[in-house]
Amino acid sequence: MLSLLDLGPMTEEVTIRGQKITVHAITPECFFVLFQSFPELRKMAAVQDPGASAIMQIAPGAVNLIIAMSTVDRDQFQTVKDYMEVVRSELPAAARLGIQHKLAVIGACVRVTFPEGLGPFLQDLNALTGSIKEVRGQTDSASDSPRRSRSGFTTDSRGLRLGRAAHPANSMH
Repeated sequence: MLSLLDLGPMTEEVTIRGQKITVHAITPECFFVLFQSFPELRKMAAVQDPGASAIMQIAPGAVNLIIAMSTVDRDQFQTVKDYMEVVRSELPAAARLGIQHKLAVIGACVRVTFPEGLGPFLQDLNALTGSIKEVRGQTDSASDSPRRSRSGFTTDSRGLRLGRAAHPANSMH
């Protein structure tokens, strides 16, 4: 039986201007950085068959960061901070690449990060997050329900405060 150590690195080589560049899979911690920096990437979940061109259309600003992240080997760094320092130093080089080379690197990144495809990954992720919400008794915050919440709480930038429903005189029982 194989162990994870037997699998080896998940990489693919891309040739740019006659030079071979190793493209690495994006790690989960890198995804957190990407989603924090580019929240619009969450729209990828709605794309039927997402790929390199979809990333470039939905979040063009993320392209250079994805390229830099995927061409720097995360395993060579002990901390995310050290890794991101090198990634940031690679951003100007990623920005100078032509569109064809950017597509080649992002395409390779998608293939090694999501070997079964980005679509199946997003389906699994949506199913998992839906299951977690069900277990925790939560619902999607973007509810289409016309019914008003009866919790008695509303939120503002300072946190929770009593809402109208919590005051008996204003209650509609």
